Amino acid sequence: GTYGVISFGVAQRTREIGIRVALGAPRHDVLRMIVRQGTLLALTGGVAGIVVALMATRVLGSFLYDVLPTDPPTFGAILAILALAVLAASWIPARRAASVDPSEALREG
Repeated sequence: GTYGVISFGVAQRTREIGIRVALGAPRHDVLRMIVRQGTLLALTGGVAGIVVALMATRVLGSFLYDVLPTDPPTFGAILAILALAVLAASWIPARRAASVDPSEALREG
C-alpha cells in the first residue's frame, strides 16, 4: 500500500521533479524528499495505529492469554517492522524519481 501511494505521488510530480533537477537540485535531495514523504505517511499511520490499539486494549484484553495488551516490546517491534517496510517501499520510487531526465519529464506534460 505504501509503495503504491508513494509511486503514484512520484508519477504525479514527475514534471516538478524534472524542473528541480533541471534547475540544479542534487539527486540526493530528490531521494531525501521522496523518502521523507513516505516516512511522514508512516509516522502518521503509526501514531494513529498506536492510539487505536491502546483504545482497543480493553476490548481485546479478554481474548489474550498470558500476554499484556499493552506490551511495549510488541508495540516497538511492530513500529520497527513498519519503519523498515516504509523505507524499502519509499526507496524504489525515490530512486526512480532521482533518475528522471529533466528534458523527458518536461516533454511528458
